[in-house]
Amino acid sequence: MKPSRGLRQIGVLVSMLLAIGVPVALSLRSGVPLRSLLALSATAHLFAAGVMGIEVMARAARLKALAPTLGVPLRWRTAVFSQLAADAAGAVTPARSGSEPAKLLS
Repeated sequence: MKPSRGLRQIGVLVSMLLAIGVPVALSLRSGVPLRSLLALSATAHLFAAGVMGIEVMARAARLKALAPTLGVPLRWRTAVFSQLAADAAGAVTPARSGSEPAKLLS
């Protein structure tokens, strides 16, 4: 196993733990019962995940289609990861404007 692969796996694990831990911590901090986090059925969660996946893939396809006009070789994986990174940046900034300034500058 390469060191970079091990670091990547640690990063993925930390990310998944944060994705679970942050809603639980916020729920406990605000006094909301933990049962409310599980109020939606598994089917609703799967549907939402599917819709999100389709939306990310559509944005990645648009980026991949536009890349040749700039003369930039772009792999499918890079296009998807750049969309996920833009969503992550947008989620942690005020008013979800994290990725918008970068889009306006390009």
